[in-house]
Amino acid sequence: MSLQVGQALRDGIDDLTSERGVLFVAVFVLYGLLNGVVSQSLSLAINRSIASAFDLPPSAMQQQGAFGGASSALGLDLSLAVAAVLTVLLWAIGVALRIVVIRSFAYEGPSPLPSAATENLVSTVLTALAASVLMTVLLGIGFVLLILPGLALAVLFFFVMQEIALNDSGVIESLKNSVDLVGDNLGGVVVLIIVTVVVGIVITIPLGAVSLGLPATVSTAMTTILGQIASVFGIAVVTSAYQQAMADQEAEEEF
Repeated sequence: MSLQVGQALRDGIDDLTSERGVLFVAVFVLYGLLNGVVSQSLSLAINRSIASAFDLPPSAMQQQGAFGGASSALGLDLSLAVAAVLTVLLWAIGVALRIVVIRSFAYEGPSPLPSAATENLVSTVLTALAASVLMTVLLGIGFVLLILPGLALAVLFFFVMQEIALNDSGVIESLKNSVDLVGDNLGGVVVLIIVTVVVGIVITIPLGAVSLGLPATVSTAMTTILGQIASVFGIAVVTSAYQQAMADQEAEEEF
């Protein structure tokens, strides 16, 4: 049986509107706002360091800030070292949150946060971080050489985080298993990716129109909130699709 895209989308909507879905949206929104503050603070710190290194006048930085608009609306006056450390720390926290959400959505019991969601979390996060770095390198090489190899790798690595979170796979194993699963369900995965991208575009375009004329901080907050809702929905959809693909694979192995 091929991947049922409609079922994955329905499962995603059900998970998003469930008790655990609402909980995760709230957590992700807080995380997204904090991440926005830190990332924009890092950007400001880098700009200051560049200005200092090239002995640029403060007016040059002010002009860049004016062009930056909402991109620096949440930025704080942090040192480059502090902003960099916080960025790395939040990256790890974000991966941990994603793993917990994947495991929770895969759990069919009533508890919004099952105990299994945090089992061996530290080691799993370390594996996921290493896999993320490796994927970034491979995708970077693919996009630098030619666009198509990069896009192909992005599709083939579709289930890597689910593999790590739900199958306790290692770095190389998770990449290999994701490639195998996507290869067996290529049509459904491609359609699912297209649908989720279209949904993101449909959300983004009206948001851009509505946010015109609003203060930069409000616009950034709106973008973050909707973006995190979409992130939780995306995790739920991909997790449902992964469970379908795994069930099909296990059924085939029995014959």
